[in-house]
Amino acid sequence: MFLTENKANVNLVDNEGWSSLHCASYWERIDVLEPLVAFGGDLDLLTKNDETALDLAEDQVVREKLEMLREKYKRIKKEKGVKRHSSAMRRKNRGDREQFARSEEEDEFLKADRNT
Repeated sequence: MFLTENKANVNLVDNEGWSSLHCASYWERIDVLEPLVAFGGDLDLLTKNDETALDLAEDQVVREKLEMLREKYKRIKKEKGVKRHSSAMRRKNRGDREQFARSEEEDEFLKADRNT
C-alpha cells in the first residue's frame, strides 16, 4: 500500500477530522482496513463529529472486520506490555528505537493475523 510503503502517518486527518481509516471504513474498502491498522491506524480516533471508523461503517462486513481488528489490536498490545525491554531497544539513537518499535508492532500485528 502506498501510504505504508512510504511511511506516511496514517492518522493524519482532513479538515473534518477524517483519517484514512475513517475513509476506508465509510467507503467500504475492507481490503485496506487491516494494513492501515497494522501500520498504526488509530481505531479510536474521532472525527470533528465525534465518530470513529466503526461509527462510520454502514456495511455489516466492514463493521465486523473493524471489531475483529480492535480485539486483535487489544490482544497484541496486552501481550507487548509483558515484553517491555528487548536488547534491541537499547539502541543509542532515539529514532532507531522508535523505528524498531514501530516495525516490531507491525510484525506482531501481521503475525497475529496469519495465526487467526
